[in-house]
Amino acid sequence: MACQSLGQLLEQLDAAGQLRRVTAGVSGEREVAEITRRVCHGDGPAVLFENLRGNQHRLVTNLFGSQRRICLALGEDDLSAVGRRLAGEEQSSSPSFLKRWKTALQAGADDPLAPRPVKTAACQQVVRPGRDVDLLGLPAPEFIERKQHRCLAGCTVITSDLSGGQRHVTAADLVIRDRKTFGIRWLPSQAIAQDFRTFEQAGEKMPVAIVLGGPATVALAAHAELPVECDALVFAGLLAGAPIEVATCRALALQVPAEAEIVLEGHVDPEATPFVVENVPTASGLFAARSTFHAIDVVVGTGRTEAVVPAIIHAKPPNEQLHIDRALARIFLPIWQQAIPELVDFHYPDFAAEGLAVASFRKSFPFQSRQVASALWGQAATMATRMLVLVDERVDVRDDREVWFRVSANVDPRHDVFFREGPGIVGPDSSQRSVRSSHMALDATSKLPDERGGDAPAEIAADTETRQVVDKQWAEYGLD
Repeated sequence: MACQSLGQLLEQLDAAGQLRRVTAGVSGEREVAEITRRVCHGDGPAVLFENLRGNQHRLVTNLFGSQRRICLALGEDDLSAVGRRLAGEEQSSSPSFLKRWKTALQAGADDPLAPRPVKTAACQQVVRPGRDVDLLGLPAPEFIERKQHRCLAGCTVITSDLSGGQRHVTAADLVIRDRKTFGIRWLPSQAIAQDFRTFEQAGEKMPVAIVLGGPATVALAAHAELPVECDALVFAGLLAGAPIEVATCRALALQVPAEAEIVLEGHVDPEATPFVVENVPTASGLFAARSTFHAIDVVVGTGRTEAVVPAIIHAKPPNEQLHIDRALARIFLPIWQQAIPELVDFHYPDFAAEGLAVASFRKSFPFQSRQVASALWGQAATMATRMLVLVDERVDVRDDREVWFRVSANVDPRHDVFFREGPGIVGPDSSQRSVRSSHMALDATSKLPDERGGDAPAEIAADTETRQVVDKQWAEYGLD
């Protein structure tokens, strides 16, 4: 079973040797950020800071900073198995599982894995009215020294349309403007933007619930970039194999995970003027020079009596966001393969900023790479992949040396680099938040005769028999 709360996950990580507790006093948010960066780059554990000087909260970072920890959070040994289960490919799966993926994700669907309302919620053990809310007391680790506003990355944000019939869960980076105000940004193509438009047209404030901590499946679902018609809390139930328990907010009609650590309830006023923030950290490892945020006025704060705040640290990859993206790609791969049968594998490299991926596929006709690239860019979860490298099925997409050998050997810049324009995305310079974005693909596959006007060059390599002889006698050569 997947972990139902952050506390349960921390216990499992501790038992598996995947958690380190820092009891020494740590001062300064930059110190936390640098500690986490070094641990994450060293493929280290999650880190629980229990003694933040000047702050009453405990803080956990690098929580999803490895595929192993994400597997533990989901109660699975293999992320690919999760995808096969969702796609209905596992023999133990219900025959209706794929149907659930296609139809039961819609808000209000009558499905046994839909969210289950409860009257008593751990996330409402403590209730603070707006006058007692102090967002400046939240730990928000990041690297910049002189910052205009502090940034809290990877928050789970819950909204709905005006009718309340379509619920959406989004992972968002928030800035803390003052004691009672967050800032949030979005793109026109995102579900939260569509929700906002329905309230804006009606001249009403949009309710927003900000969730810190809670079931890991909800956090992952928020990052999954699901289609607009899908309810991420239902998807979280599909991931967990059990319904997510939800409670109604104190001041809003929205439902939030009952096992969350902290919930902050507020509104976005469509008549309020957005504000500009400079030097906002992004998951690409770069600062956005200027970004525009909508204000969220917090009216109620609830939480556990001893809440733990999870935080994602934006730094040069490999970082926690990269591991989340990789995990979701492994989960979604079997589902993508049903729409793109020739797709073999998909991977985000260690060294890359956001938006670069490698995909392998079974090539059977000329210029098939263009079709595969277009199909991937058409998936909600991969539409933000600005640069896509396409290789043959025999190439290991996780072997960077092999991938870039194929790029250098097989890519003719005149014919094998192609472009596409699509909806706006957040790139490394997210100050340029245009409604339109550009995408590029490199066709690094071996070329068929109709693609080059002749046979592709053969790769220089030993035959199978020679390799086997050398493998068998290697120790005798004295070359180790």
